[in-house]
Amino acid sequence: MFICAAGDIHGAMDRLYLDVFKFEAALGIRFDYVLHVGDFGIWPDPSRIDKATRHHDGAGGLRVGGVGGCYGPSDYLRRSDRLQGYAKRHYTADEIERLADAGSVDIVLTHDAPTGVRFEGHRRGAGYISDAAGLDALLARVRPRVCFFGHHHTRVDAEVSGVRRMGLNKVAMPGNLVAIEMEPGTRRMGVTPSSLQRELRDLTMAGVLKSHRQGHMAYYQANRESPLFEDLRGLLLKTAGLVDVLADALKPVAAKITWAFVYGSIARGRERSDSDMDLMIIGKVSPADLPLPLRSARELLGREINPTVYARDEFAKKLAVKDHFLAQVSAKPKLNVLGSEDELAKATGK
Repeated sequence: MFICAAGDIHGAMDRLYLDVFKFEAALGIRFDYVLHVGDFGIWPDPSRIDKATRHHDGAGGLRVGGVGGCYGPSDYLRRSDRLQGYAKRHYTADEIERLADAGSVDIVLTHDAPTGVRFEGHRRGAGYISDAAGLDALLARVRPRVCFFGHHHTRVDAEVSGVRRMGLNKVAMPGNLVAIEMEPGTRRMGVTPSSLQRELRDLTMAGVLKSHRQGHMAYYQANRESPLFEDLRGLLLKTAGLVDVLADALKPVAAKITWAFVYGSIARGRERSDSDMDLMIIGKVSPADLPLPLRSARELLGREINPTVYARDEFAKKLAVKDHFLAQVSAKPKLNVLGSEDELAKATGK
């Protein structure tokens, strides 16, 4: 049985489907199930979406359980049905207990990283170790074959207390999808990168990549001395790396930005080589603050960047009255650059 696990979507459902189809084609397989670790960024019909801590039997003989939300120290010991407003994005101890009481589970999906997972690179600093309480105890009780998580937008592979924990990057970024092969009724599990391994080996032998091993892990990076390096770098910057380029370019004004995201054809995965990039920026930033930071991004990406700027309250009010343009933007895929919709809601109280 082949299973695909996907990282945070942030509303870009079309891009997720496109990436999954491409992943299947690259591996030469069809996935039996696609699992997801949170941050949909959309609100589908609640009767058709799994609730946090519900476990599932019958998925090809596998049991899958999940705990949605990230760790909030002030909310962890509160009852989940007592949380209000922004606090609802946090998981609670009673949710952990409910899933733990379900017994053994084959796959656990969490949004936050269980305690003990170490990140080589993280916004809180290199070597950051997750302190999300309760999730490690959950894994110790249900003993899954694997735990997938998101939230940190970083591809990481760790084994803590005998349980494999795999962190996934966000949609449209390298490391946002992982394929595994599982045999129901056994403890066997194999990550399924067979085609990918061959390609990595071939690229290393051709001098396009460099590799080194550390313990049981193999690490690959681009070979800057390869004559193809600049061409490949340009291709990645214009596709998978564009969000990081924009985030770096906006750092000088990041404190004034509540939420910034890419929308339009690029977010939907339908761009052409000459497509402009549509960038929405919400906060206290002025249009006059943007030409200089965005110039460097435009030069790196080789695309024109069209910023649309709103003050926080103005954006919230227009959205509330169903402004046609913003309603269209909100209903379609987005690529998150800085901040989030949650931060906007918290700032405006809407």
